[in-house]
Amino acid sequence: MKKSLVAVILCICFSYPILPAGLDLQMNALRFGEGRTVKVNMVPTSRASESQMKVQVKYEEGQQRIELEYKDLKPAVLFGGDITCYVLWAINRDGAAQNLGELWVRPDSDKEKVLFSTGLRNFALLVTAESYYQISEPSELVVFQNSAEADPPVGSDPLVFSSFGPAASYGVEDLSSVRYDGKKPLDLLQAETVLRIARGMKAEEYAPQLFDQASISLEQATHMFERSVKKGTQRYARSSVAASNEAISLTQRKVMLEELENRIAARQSQMESLEARASQAEQSLQAAQQKNQELAAKASESEARLAEAASSLERVRTERTAAESAIAELLSRQKSLQASMKDLEVEKTDLQSKLQSALSMVADTRESARGLIVSLPDILFDVGEATLRPEASMALAKMAGILLIMSDLNVRVEGHTDSTGSPSFNLRLSERRAESVFDLLASQGIASSRIKTVGYGIERPVADNSTAEGRRKNRRVELIVAEGVIAEG
Repeated sequence: MKKSLVAVILCICFSYPILPAGLDLQMNALRFGEGRTVKVNMVPTSRASESQMKVQVKYEEGQQRIELEYKDLKPAVLFGGDITCYVLWAINRDGAAQNLGELWVRPDSDKEKVLFSTGLRNFALLVTAESYYQISEPSELVVFQNSAEADPPVGSDPLVFSSFGPAASYGVEDLSSVRYDGKKPLDLLQAETVLRIARGMKAEEYAPQLFDQASISLEQATHMFERSVKKGTQRYARSSVAASNEAISLTQRKVMLEELENRIAARQSQMESLEARASQAEQSLQAAQQKNQELAAKASESEARLAEAASSLERVRTERTAAESAIAELLSRQKSLQASMKDLEVEKTDLQSKLQSALSMVADTRESARGLIVSLPDILFDVGEATLRPEASMALAKMAGILLIMSDLNVRVEGHTDSTGSPSFNLRLSERRAESVFDLLASQGIASSRIKTVGYGIERPVADNSTAEGRRKNRRVELIVAEGVIAEG
């Protein structure tokens, strides 16, 4: 049965669960050793039967480097519903899933290579379709998994994986017959869908800054699409997807903390209620004892009431003890979560220091409110040209190596010129030079969603254009490196 995505989108309200609950997936955890490269056989499910995937695993610097190559794999957004992306998972022998990152399938490319890494030594590989890529549990919408076959052969351990997360909604069972005939680019459609999911999770309330960044990037992508600027549409759409995912992740953490605090408050309220009931029971017991003394003639009836009151008091005390234990456990979890957030801040500061040290060995760097600024002088380009010289390519390749390791960092490339020549020529020259840096970083494996370029021409001089030295300083390309969406200076 053939369906276009346009029809699928119109029927999203009739989406059905991905797979029956309680799915048990038979898998094989391969034993990857050190000092060798292993080619892994990846098997598609019926949902992606027309697709092919090759994986090569190589041990380097304490990590298993995973090079994934796919062919004829259609973008996940074509499933419709809430599905927007693919995620690669490493499953260890105990059945624990590790999110290795988004497998971004470019709509305009039927063949692509993507790089991942993990510290695990023995693991199975799984590719699933998800609502967003910063997710902690794989969905049951499986499109690829590895077999026990490898080249050269390696040992394997069979495992049964059943720790799937909540099912998302989708519009089609498989992509074999789906042909997208809509005018809107799939990258733009993905950005709209993820932003809609973030809005549904109340990210606008819990993570307003990230949500606004995602919204602004989506507006910019839409504007680029209306102007038929393909590359700009894709860049801004990917930027919106990244900001939406960050907003979703922050929202989930805040909601978790909020729910924990509410549960603590509820337990405390229950504790107060139990204490009131205990006090009431004690009063009843005292009244029963007093009445038992006064009504010696009715000893049998009084003793029964006394026993009932004592039993009630014991039950209340037992419930109060259980409530105290539950509150202590919740307070401990709250303290652990707060300590974890502090550790993340310390780790972030340490990483920023290491990043500045590493980048300073490649080019001149300085700190700013927007992030680390790496300055490339005009001598790295021929006069009036945007083609990078070899020495510039080597410096940027080293920088790309650093960015590959620190995958949570993004880059804003800003081109500047002196006042020689017309403003329109200088503006275009600065844009072309920034785009040359973008192309080289992308060729080194840096995802284009992590890079934004802009040219300012003569608008932002740092020295006097009336002198040769001043003009030399003004002819420059600056790279701002930071997390999230990097603001304009």
